[in-house]
Amino acid sequence: MIMAVLSMLVAQSAPATCTAMDIDLPPAMSAWRVPEAARPTIRPGGAMTIGPSTPLTLEVTQAGTYGVAVDQGAWIDVARGGDVLRSTAHGRGPACSTIRKIVSFALEPGRYAITFSRTQAPAIRVMVVREP
Repeated sequence: MIMAVLSMLVAQSAPATCTAMDIDLPPAMSAWRVPEAARPTIRPGGAMTIGPSTPLTLEVTQAGTYGVAVDQGAWIDVARGGDVLRSTAHGRGPACSTIRKIVSFALEPGRYAITFSRTQAPAIRVMVVREP
């Protein structure tokens, strides 16, 4: 008896026919369709403004030293395969610029994750540059 009632409740709450799932979600729920691995991707020479808790994917095609520049004080971590890399240098941005901090990392070709912490700002401007 209980199983029959549960079956009826499930049948009433689910759409009768669906040709595709999660297609007509409300705009506020659109991120539901984005796979967890998907995140904004930045390439060397690119810049973007993101929320400080938004992780970035960095695509590197050429080995070298890359600087991650930000417009405010923040802790910058670069990881590959779950391993956080050690930075090779820390510095300030060019004079008369809004770049506050640059942290450098030695990177091989591949995909990296960049995360930010220890900042209270609602948004962070970030740029990745290949250093000479």
